[in-house]
Order: sequence, then structure tokens, then C-alpha cells
Amino acid sequence: MELGGNDGLRGTSLEAIEKNLRDMINLAQRSGITVLLIGVQLPPNYGAVYTDGFENIFSALAKEYNLNLIQGTLKTMVKEGLMQSDGIHPNVLGHKQIENTVWESLNKYLEK
Repeated sequence: MELGGNDGLRGTSLEAIEKNLRDMINLAQRSGITVLLIGVQLPPNYGAVYTDGFENIFSALAKEYNLNLIQGTLKTMVKEGLMQSDGIHPNVLGHKQIENTVWESLNKYLEK
């Protein structure tokens, strides 16, 4: 489960983002769905208070609900040239890296 990239880019309140993500986790778990949480990072131009608070939502909820968390790696992706020219969206190689990372964690659930 992943939420928030576009919500964060719109400057949606952190409280609303956390509530929406919490509601989705609760709904999925009540339906017997195992949740794998994918953390999202924002570009630094939103300021440290907002970007840190945004990123902390994912780790806090993962801890609270005992979920496996795949952390976002925006800084690494930028450094490795895996972003489109807009600096926000991954390029083809970036998407492949995300796919591989998610698949590695997701596959553990599918093997059970």
C-alpha cells in the first residue's frame, strides 16, 4: 500500500494524509488483507518540517500496525540519475528499481 506522493506534492495536511493512510490500513486489515507499506519521500523544497513529518507518517504507522515498510529512496535515485528531468518522477530505470525492490518484499508473502 502506498499513498501520499501527490497528496504531499499538493501540500495536503499531514493529519489528513495520516488519517487517509490509517483508514486504508484498517479497511484492508479488517478484510483480511496483509499490508505491505511503501514509504514515500518528497523533494526537499517543501521544507524540512513538512517533508520529515510526511516521511515519518509511514514509519510511525508501520510500527503501530506492525507492518513491513519499504522505505523510499528519493535522494539515492536522484544521485544515481534515476529521475526524470522534473526531479519528481522516476525514469524507466527508476521504475524498474522500484519494481525490483517492491517485488523482493512482496514475493516473501506470496511464497507462504
